[in-house]
Amino acid sequence: LMWVYGSEGVGKSAFAKWLAQYFDEREQLAASFFFFHHGRGRNHIRKFIPTIAHQIASSFPSAKQRIVEALRDPNSLDEMALKWQWENLVLKPLASINRPILLVIDGLDEC
Repeated sequence: LMWVYGSEGVGKSAFAKWLAQYFDEREQLAASFFFFHHGRGRNHIRKFIPTIAHQIASSFPSAKQRIVEALRDPNSLDEMALKWQWENLVLKPLASINRPILLVIDGLDEC
């Protein structure tokens, strides 16, 4: 876990974008999400977990299988079950990947 912090405008998002591109080129990027205060669909937690889960499933077949199985649970799309979604659609699928990977989340304070 690496937390990048600093004043507004110092390049945190630029660094996160570069990092995501760098690891994507090496097929080590699990997923990325860039929250943006004024970005429609990019400023609410509701889009975050499904987007991350979709990216993970698209890149890693072993993780996709876990996500598909989890989505069979009727609680999977309940907005009130964010903890369940995080654990079952992101953390557990990521744990099934047997190599180094990176998950980039930027602008969490924009959510």
